Amino acid sequence: MKKLTKSGFVDVSTEQLLTLVEKIYQSRLNKYKCGYCGSVKDIPSDWVSRRKNPVKSCGCIRVKSISTDHKDYNIWVKMRLRCHDSNNIKYKDYGDRGISVCDRWFNSFELFILDMGDRPNINYSLERIDVNGNYDLDNCKWIPKARQANNKRRTRYMEYNNKRLSVADWSRLTGLSVKLICQRVDRDKKSIGEALGYE
Repeated sequence: MKKLTKSGFVDVSTEQLLTLVEKIYQSRLNKYKCGYCGSVKDIPSDWVSRRKNPVKSCGCIRVKSISTDHKDYNIWVKMRLRCHDSNNIKYKDYGDRGISVCDRWFNSFELFILDMGDRPNINYSLERIDVNGNYDLDNCKWIPKARQANNKRRTRYMEYNNKRLSVADWSRLTGLSVKLICQRVDRDKKSIGEALGYE
């Protein structure tokens, strides 16, 4: 499991993120691949192997190029924490179910925004199209918060006149409360058309 700090950064206090890619003959420099950003750079091998304060990344973590003041930054942080931090209160609903963040997004806020674009406004949330799928470009979109409830695992749907909608959507369409619609079907044993006031 990837270790994260509370701010959502990879915890590099103990983890070595550099992987040797190529030894350069007669040079103290070797090519290393950074496990955080994916770049390959020439780095002195003794900097990596030294016991005290070894270099652990290509420099991207030290620079912290991530724009923490971006309006969507916290969405990216929380997405990573609930999938990869077992101490997060929402981990049981995400990471514990096998849901993860793709490496491209996990390693870079900039690439996340490049793929998804900015959130249209504060009334939108990050939505996974398949609630059992991972966070990646093929399975995510920005969606109004009012519609996001339709994609919950416990969302109840009703079909009437060949139209299948969540109870919440039927409620908005008919002006009836969700509780009343469900009571009419479950307690009063009415048909869906009757419960919705169409029959």
